[in-house]
Amino acid sequence: MSLPDYVIKSLLQDVEASNKTREEFSLQQLVEEKPSTYGEKGSDLRRGLQRRFYYYKRRCTPQQYLKGRNNLPEEKGVRCGMAEARVLGPNDYDLLMTPYVLLTVAPSFTRCTEPHHIRKASNLLCKTYENILNEAKSHPFINQVALPLLASGSSRGDLKLHKMMEVAVLAVYSWALDNSGLKDIVFFVESKKNAVKFAGYIDDTIDGCIKAKLT
Repeated sequence: MSLPDYVIKSLLQDVEASNKTREEFSLQQLVEEKPSTYGEKGSDLRRGLQRRFYYYKRRCTPQQYLKGRNNLPEEKGVRCGMAEARVLGPNDYDLLMTPYVLLTVAPSFTRCTEPHHIRKASNLLCKTYENILNEAKSHPFINQVALPLLASGSSRGDLKLHKMMEVAVLAVYSWALDNSGLKDIVFFVESKKNAVKFAGYIDDTIDGCIKAKLT
Protein backbone atom coordinates (compact mmCIF):
# COMPACT_ATOMS: atom_id res chain seq x y z
CA MET A 1 0.00 0.00 0.00
CA SER A 2 1.30 3.47 -0.82
CA LEU A 3 0.11 6.79 0.47
CA PRO A 4 -1.49 9.38 -1.82
CA ASP A 5 0.91 12.11 -2.88
CA TYR A 6 -1.09 14.88 -1.25
CA VAL A 7 -1.21 13.60 2.31
CA ILE A 8 -0.36 16.24 4.89
CA LYS A 9 2.57 18.15 3.44
CA SER A 10 5.19 18.60 6.13
CA LEU A 11 7.22 21.77 6.15
CA LEU A 12 8.07 24.20 8.94
CA GLN A 13 9.80 27.55 9.02
CA ASP A 14 10.60 29.92 11.86
CA VAL A 15 8.08 32.70 12.30
CA GLU A 16 9.63 36.14 12.22
CA ALA A 17 8.44 38.68 14.77
CA SER A 18 6.63 40.88 12.29
CA ASN A 19 3.28 42.46 11.63
CA LYS A 20 2.42 40.11 8.80
CA THR A 21 -1.17 38.95 8.90
CA ARG A 22 -0.27 35.45 7.84
CA GLU A 23 2.91 33.42 8.18
CA GLU A 24 3.62 30.08 6.57
CA PHE A 25 5.90 27.63 8.31
CA SER A 26 7.87 26.14 5.44
CA LEU A 27 11.30 25.34 4.01
CA GLN A 28 12.68 23.68 7.15
CA GLN A 29 11.62 20.07 6.94
CA LEU A 30 11.20 18.59 10.39
CA VAL A 31 11.34 14.96 9.46
CA GLU A 32 13.78 13.95 6.76
CA GLU A 33 13.24 10.83 4.70
CA LYS A 34 14.94 8.00 6.56
CA PRO A 35 15.66 4.40 5.58
CA SER A 36 12.59 2.50 6.68
CA THR A 37 12.87 -0.04 9.46
CA TYR A 38 9.69 -1.69 8.22
CA GLY A 39 10.96 -2.95 4.87
CA GLU A 40 9.84 -1.99 1.38
CA LYS A 41 6.16 -1.86 2.26
CA GLY A 42 6.81 0.44 5.19
CA SER A 43 8.92 2.66 2.99
CA ASP A 44 6.05 2.94 0.51
CA LEU A 45 3.71 3.94 3.32
CA ARG A 46 6.05 6.63 4.53
CA ARG A 47 6.79 7.95 1.05
CA GLY A 48 4.62 10.92 0.23
CA LEU A 49 3.97 11.80 3.87
CA GLN A 50 4.20 15.54 4.03
CA ARG A 51 3.04 18.15 6.47
CA ARG A 52 2.55 21.89 6.32
CA PHE A 53 1.48 24.20 9.13
CA TYR A 54 -0.06 27.62 8.69
CA TYR A 55 0.00 30.31 11.34
CA TYR A 56 -2.84 32.84 11.25
CA LYS A 57 -2.80 35.98 13.37
CA ARG A 58 -6.27 36.87 12.11
CA ARG A 59 -9.17 35.01 10.62
CA CYS A 60 -12.31 36.12 8.83
CA THR A 61 -14.53 38.57 10.70
CA PRO A 62 -17.54 37.27 12.65
CA GLN A 63 -19.90 39.15 10.32
CA GLN A 64 -18.61 37.32 7.25
CA TYR A 65 -18.83 33.96 8.96
CA LEU A 66 -22.31 34.55 10.40
CA LYS A 67 -23.63 35.70 7.04
CA GLY A 68 -22.51 32.46 5.42
CA ARG A 69 -23.76 30.31 8.28
CA ASN A 70 -27.18 31.99 8.36
CA ASN A 71 -27.63 31.27 4.65
CA LEU A 72 -27.51 27.52 5.30
CA PRO A 73 -30.87 25.73 5.25
CA GLU A 74 -32.14 24.44 8.58
CA GLU A 75 -33.05 20.83 9.25
CA LYS A 76 -35.28 20.52 12.32
CA GLY A 77 -34.03 23.89 13.51
CA VAL A 78 -30.35 22.96 13.15
CA ARG A 79 -28.00 24.19 10.42
CA CYS A 80 -25.12 21.88 11.29
CA GLY A 81 -25.38 19.00 13.73
CA MET A 82 -22.70 17.47 15.94
CA ALA A 83 -19.82 16.03 13.88
CA GLU A 84 -21.46 17.15 10.62
CA ALA A 85 -19.87 19.48 8.06
CA ARG A 86 -21.28 22.12 5.72
CA VAL A 87 -19.63 24.28 3.07
CA LEU A 88 -19.99 28.06 3.36
CA GLY A 89 -19.36 30.23 0.31
CA PRO A 90 -18.34 31.35 -2.14
CA ASN A 91 -17.72 34.54 -0.17
CA ASP A 92 -14.96 36.99 0.69
CA TYR A 93 -13.45 35.61 3.88
CA ASP A 94 -10.83 38.34 4.16
CA LEU A 95 -7.44 37.13 5.41
CA LEU A 96 -8.30 33.47 5.14
CA MET A 97 -7.75 34.03 1.43
CA THR A 98 -10.25 31.38 0.42
CA PRO A 99 -13.76 31.64 -1.04
CA TYR A 100 -15.02 28.63 0.95
CA VAL A 101 -15.14 27.74 4.64
CA LEU A 102 -16.17 24.40 6.10
CA LEU A 103 -18.52 24.69 9.06
CA THR A 104 -18.60 21.92 11.66
CA VAL A 105 -19.61 21.29 15.28
CA ALA A 106 -17.00 19.37 17.25
CA PRO A 107 -17.82 17.45 20.44
CA SER A 108 -17.04 18.85 23.87
CA PHE A 109 -14.89 17.00 26.39
CA THR A 110 -15.73 19.25 29.34
CA ARG A 111 -17.97 16.66 31.02
CA CYS A 112 -15.91 13.61 30.10
CA THR A 113 -14.81 12.34 33.50
CA GLU A 114 -14.78 8.60 32.82
CA PRO A 115 -12.53 6.72 30.34
CA HIS A 116 -15.52 5.45 28.32
CA HIS A 117 -16.81 9.04 28.01
CA ILE A 118 -13.44 10.14 26.65
CA ARG A 119 -13.36 7.23 24.18
CA LYS A 120 -16.85 8.06 22.94
CA ALA A 121 -16.02 11.75 22.50
CA SER A 122 -12.71 10.89 20.80
CA ASN A 123 -14.50 8.62 18.32
CA LEU A 124 -16.98 11.41 17.63
CA LEU A 125 -14.12 13.85 17.08
CA CYS A 126 -12.54 11.43 14.59
CA LYS A 127 -15.89 11.27 12.81
CA THR A 128 -15.96 15.07 12.69
CA TYR A 129 -12.64 15.20 10.82
CA GLU A 130 -13.79 12.43 8.47
CA ASN A 131 -17.02 14.27 7.68
CA ILE A 132 -15.15 17.51 6.98
CA LEU A 133 -12.88 15.76 4.48
CA ASN A 134 -15.76 13.84 2.91
CA GLU A 135 -17.75 17.05 2.52
CA ALA A 136 -14.77 18.82 0.94
CA LYS A 137 -14.15 15.89 -1.39
CA SER A 138 -17.77 15.95 -2.55
CA HIS A 139 -17.38 19.50 -3.94
CA PRO A 140 -15.35 19.61 -7.18
CA PHE A 141 -14.29 23.22 -6.56
CA ILE A 142 -12.47 22.29 -3.33
CA ASN A 143 -9.13 20.52 -3.71
CA GLN A 144 -7.24 21.79 -0.66
CA VAL A 145 -8.34 21.79 2.98
CA ALA A 146 -6.82 23.61 5.97
CA LEU A 147 -7.82 22.08 9.30
CA PRO A 148 -7.65 23.53 12.80
CA LEU A 149 -7.19 21.44 15.92
CA LEU A 150 -10.84 20.87 16.72
CA ALA A 151 -11.92 20.82 20.38
CA SER A 152 -8.49 22.11 21.41
CA GLY A 153 -9.73 25.18 23.29
CA SER A 154 -11.95 25.35 26.36
CA SER A 155 -14.07 22.46 25.05
CA ARG A 156 -11.28 19.96 25.76
CA GLY A 157 -11.93 20.32 29.48
CA ASP A 158 -9.18 18.80 31.62
CA LEU A 159 -7.64 16.81 28.77
CA LYS A 160 -4.15 17.70 27.59
CA LEU A 161 -3.67 19.35 24.20
CA HIS A 162 -1.68 16.35 22.95
CA LYS A 163 -4.86 14.23 23.12
CA MET A 164 -6.52 16.51 20.58
CA MET A 165 -3.39 16.35 18.42
CA GLU A 166 -3.30 12.56 18.47
CA VAL A 167 -6.97 12.28 17.52
CA ALA A 168 -6.55 14.80 14.68
CA VAL A 169 -3.56 13.01 13.15
CA LEU A 170 -5.11 9.56 13.46
CA ALA A 171 -8.40 10.67 11.90
CA VAL A 172 -6.87 12.51 8.93
CA TYR A 173 -4.18 9.90 8.30
CA SER A 174 -6.69 7.04 8.34
CA TRP A 175 -9.01 8.92 6.00
CA ALA A 176 -6.20 9.71 3.56
CA LEU A 177 -5.15 6.07 3.33
CA ASP A 178 -8.57 5.12 1.96
CA ASN A 179 -9.52 8.22 -0.03
CA SER A 180 -8.27 10.45 -2.80
CA GLY A 181 -9.56 13.57 -4.49
CA LEU A 182 -7.97 16.28 -2.36
CA LYS A 183 -4.72 17.81 -3.55
CA ASP A 184 -3.51 18.93 -0.12
CA ILE A 185 -4.57 18.51 3.51
CA VAL A 186 -3.10 21.12 5.83
CA PHE A 187 -3.19 21.64 9.59
CA PHE A 188 -2.95 25.18 10.90
CA VAL A 189 -2.03 26.16 14.44
CA GLU A 190 -1.65 29.46 16.26
CA SER A 191 1.87 29.23 17.67
CA LYS A 192 5.25 27.90 16.66
CA LYS A 193 5.47 26.02 19.97
CA ASN A 194 2.31 24.05 19.21
CA ALA A 195 3.42 23.47 15.62
CA VAL A 196 6.67 21.84 16.74
CA LYS A 197 4.84 19.77 19.36
CA PHE A 198 2.23 18.75 16.80
CA ALA A 199 4.95 17.58 14.41
CA GLY A 200 6.17 15.13 17.04
CA TYR A 201 2.72 13.66 17.55
CA ILE A 202 2.32 13.28 13.79
CA ASP A 203 5.48 11.17 13.69
CA ASP A 204 4.46 9.02 16.66
CA THR A 205 0.96 8.42 15.33
CA ILE A 206 2.07 7.65 11.80
CA ASP A 207 4.74 5.23 13.00
CA GLY A 208 2.09 3.44 15.02
CA CYS A 209 -0.20 3.23 11.99
CA ILE A 210 2.58 1.86 9.80
CA LYS A 211 3.43 -0.85 12.32
CA ALA A 212 -0.24 -1.78 12.65
CA LYS A 213 -0.58 -2.07 8.87
CA LEU A 214 2.43 -4.34 8.64
CA THR A 215 1.56 -6.73 11.47
